[in-house]
Amino acid sequence: MKTRWTIWVFILFCFMAGKAASADIIKPPLVIRLASGTIDWRRGVVEAKGTTVQPKNVRGQNNQQRRATALNAARSVAGRNLFSTLQEIRINADIKLSDVITNNEEITNRLHTMVKEATISRLKYLPGETVEVTLRMNLFGAFSQLILPPEIKHIESVRPIPADKSPDGVFPPVESERNYTPKSYTGMVVDARGTGLTPAMAPRILDENGEEVFGAAFASREFAVQSGMVGYTFDMAKALKNPRVMNHPMTLKGLKAKGLGSCDIVVSVSDANRLRSNFNHLSFLKKCRVMIVLGPIGNKK
Repeated sequence: MKTRWTIWVFILFCFMAGKAASADIIKPPLVIRLASGTIDWRRGVVEAKGTTVQPKNVRGQNNQQRRATALNAARSVAGRNLFSTLQEIRINADIKLSDVITNNEEITNRLHTMVKEATISRLKYLPGETVEVTLRMNLFGAFSQLILPPEIKHIESVRPIPADKSPDGVFPPVESERNYTPKSYTGMVVDARGTGLTPAMAPRILDENGEEVFGAAFASREFAVQSGMVGYTFDMAKALKNPRVMNHPMTLKGLKAKGLGSCDIVVSVSDANRLRSNFNHLSFLKKCRVMIVLGPIGNKK
């Protein structure tokens, strides 16, 4: 009986270990865990922790004052870790934030100020009079405005030129955004599963000839700053229903990742031409209505 029980426990252990290993295999690189903190591309946040022990028997300080001193010290440690974590963020396929702030004192100082103003997302008082502080910074808003490439500029309202025009040379009227026809796409979803794509602040989408399908020249800065140039997810079904791409997104298949940091995605020429032929594509690309799905090919979600 004992032998049978031991066998069943072993089988259960192997099953749970297999499930855990499988989960690790299919887990896409949406949350990058570093020694200094985490970069969560799905939520668009960076977090870092700092801990310290409350000082004991400090002359002239009561317990509340000692706790406040420990809190400030833990926050300072978390701030240094947060700054280190931010430097590992990829701006694009070629550079990280650490490359941007090198020899750029103004951006470095402004980044330090943002870290000092970062939100405390969690505060724990642990055994042994240890204080743990977790700081969080949003990747969008002021941070994006500071570090996004200057090539991403404000784009005035555009009137896309349709592929065909009437015989008399007059272009047909462009439909308003609230009155889509079945062929009027509202956004774009790129299926990059299986390509090894790495998230970045300013990725590019290229066709097989190296021509840019989406990138800095297509995105208007106010939209890129508010919500990022693209959204990342590991669930295809959720990507297609994401409010970012609205109710009728076009789907493109990613063929491979490209660039030094594997942050750019290549799509077929036929998919790229299909996008370019849609008269509304400049409008939704300007508004950064783009979702990229990461993960292995076998992920059917």
